[in-house]
This record gives sequence, C-alpha cells and structure tokens, in this order.
Amino acid sequence: MVRVLVTGTRECKGEAARRAVETALETIDRTPGEHVLVHGAQRGPDRIAAAVAKRLGWTVEPHKAAWLRPCDDKRRHRGGRPDRRTGSWCPTASGLRNQEMVDAGADLVLAFLAKGGVNRNTRDCIRRARRAGLRITPIEIEPEAEKPPGQAAA
Repeated sequence: MVRVLVTGTRECKGEAARRAVETALETIDRTPGEHVLVHGAQRGPDRIAAAVAKRLGWTVEPHKAAWLRPCDDKRRHRGGRPDRRTGSWCPTASGLRNQEMVDAGADLVLAFLAKGGVNRNTRDCIRRARRAGLRITPIEIEPEAEKPPGQAAA
C-alpha cells in the first residue's frame, strides 16, 4: 500500500494546479498496489487531489480542520478569534489538522507551493512531516494571474 499526503496552499488553483496535481498522482498510480490519499480537504490542491484520487480508484482520507472547535488543553490560546458569522474560530485548527495528517502516516508527502507565495500552512505541514521523518516532494506552481472584475475566463 502506498500512502500519499497532499498539502498545498489555496493560492494554487486553476489549470496549472490541476495539471501539477494530476501529473504527480498519475505518476504515483503506476506503482503497483493499493493507494491512499491523505489530504486536508481545503480548496486548491487538496480538493483537486481528492477528485483525481477518486477517479484513479484510490482510498481517500480527508482531514478537515475543525475551525469552530472549542478551546481545550491542546490549544495554547485564550479563546477563539472573533468572527461575525460564526462567533469565533480556532486559530490553531490548521496546525492541529496538519499534525493529524502527519500522524496518520504517509510514504510520501506532496507539498504544492505557490511560487513566490507565503504558503504558511503548507510550510507548517512540511515542517511537521520533516520532524516525523516523512519523505517530502515540494512542487512549485506558478500562481494564476487575477482577472479584472467582470472579465470572463478564457
């Protein structure tokens, strides 16, 4: 069985991201045996990878960040951050989710980074995976240019 953890910034979107994720997973799919995708269920590379993995017949393990979870011993902050829609949100949710994915185990981590971007949560997952001794393959994606308001996609 081959377990693949995909982490990636939401800045990676559009055709370039789809091609990069698809190429990476299709290459891994050539390895004989069962394949499992572990991902964070966020927009961008996570959701693209989930769709590709399902199409390839892989088992898919989403690990959603629990943004609305209440504070407890694992969270080192004083309450959530205020939010007009939800009341508050947990600022440590993405880090906890990243650790959960790393703890689930993987033979390979594919880290999709926006070229020139901050990639904060993706880099956090990379640091956690490195500490756990997981093999990491960073893949830089050129971010798509923003379209002016009202301009149709080509």
